[in-house]
Amino acid sequence: MNRLKIGGLCKQKRNELNLSLEQAGEKFGISPASISNIERGVNNVHKNLLKEYIIQIGLEEEIFAIIPASKKKELEILSELDYIDGLVDAGKTKYALQRLKKMDAKILNTKDKTAAHALSEFIKGRCFFEERSFNKSKKHFRQAISLVEQTPEIEDSNIIAASLNEMSRIAYFENDLKGALEFTNDGLWSYISNGERTYTKYYLLVNKSLYLERLNCVEESLECIEELEKELKSIDADKAFEISSEIIIHMHIKFASILSKLKLRNKALTYAKQGLKIAKSQKRFNDVFTLHTDMGNILLKVGNPQKAAEHFADALEFRNYIRKKHLLIPAYIGLGKIKLQKKKWIESEKYLQKAVALGEENNLIIECVAALISLADCHLKQKNYKKAIKVLNKALLMTKQNNQNNLKNHEKNIVMRLCKCYKSIKDNIKYQEYVNSLFAIIETLEGSDFNA
Repeated sequence: MNRLKIGGLCKQKRNELNLSLEQAGEKFGISPASISNIERGVNNVHKNLLKEYIIQIGLEEEIFAIIPASKKKELEILSELDYIDGLVDAGKTKYALQRLKKMDAKILNTKDKTAAHALSEFIKGRCFFEERSFNKSKKHFRQAISLVEQTPEIEDSNIIAASLNEMSRIAYFENDLKGALEFTNDGLWSYISNGERTYTKYYLLVNKSLYLERLNCVEESLECIEELEKELKSIDADKAFEISSEIIIHMHIKFASILSKLKLRNKALTYAKQGLKIAKSQKRFNDVFTLHTDMGNILLKVGNPQKAAEHFADALEFRNYIRKKHLLIPAYIGLGKIKLQKKKWIESEKYLQKAVALGEENNLIIECVAALISLADCHLKQKNYKKAIKVLNKALLMTKQNNQNNLKNHEKNIVMRLCKCYKSIKDNIKYQEYVNSLFAIIETLEGSDFNA
């Protein structure tokens, strides 16, 4: 690079720092006249003085490709933090937290510590999320967001959007679907295009689709997942490697689920089969399990219990690979329903009780209520009304304690079954009480449909 060009870069940098020649001279210990000569590209300036000014003003990386010691240290820390982030993906959260604790002192001693500090807080949030310490997790995600907001130059890290996505997942597990949806909307709004963590937008869209589906906004959920498909198709071929197989598979999972709800079940099966093929090729066993389960549920709905049972059984072949055991719930419910159809009461109860236990253990209200309703059906088929009433009251209490619109249909189904129980045992007072409750629930549901 010639001296004239170097001089121009030095002058531009000094102006960016809002320094006059005199101020720069005082700051860097170089006379204003020498600085002026350097910036004008004068050839008689000694090369050692030229090099010193370039380093002092912070252009050594750009001009000499020399990384300053402080910058090198920061890059090493960021690289180590990326490795620790990978440990979380591998499920080694305790080890990741140990490594992060050792990193804290290093981060505090770096010159430009904010980027590393924000990333460290984000990873800590992820660790505590995986350990289901949600309050600790939220605290670290909020701290990560705050650090980025205080430092606009690291906004393109997309740590804010990624943290909001993780906080949406916490809200989901806390059965706050509206809160979860709000977090994803905020995450999409704060996402910086052409920034880092491009995959964050895809996860936000997948999760938004899930929350909308759970809130019975099925068409909006489909629009969301179609937007994701459009985004993925628009990516340049040279950037295609940035799309993880996880995103592609989850897109197929959501398409299958939504299309099934819209009663487009053949199309749903097509998407599930495509997703299953990709998941198997990538050895993503959690997703293989989920897709086999989804196909089993779809086949149950189209009246093919035998084929459905095969898929549920195939899913359970992978249960030892599943870290998040709550994913087993839909398979247990599906098998419980099939055994119920075959009047294999004991086997049906066994699967459904497993589903209930996992739902309670993981505070998954919707899944738990669904399993309890199926368990009550098992008792009803055997005309064991007292047991059915006990199970249904437990399910009803859950829906009332978690007053969410998406549980209203479950509440209706529970109360309908309670009406049947009390009518069968000729308890007319209780029967009439639940008939009145049923009408009130139906009115609420019809009102919400009308308002929508």
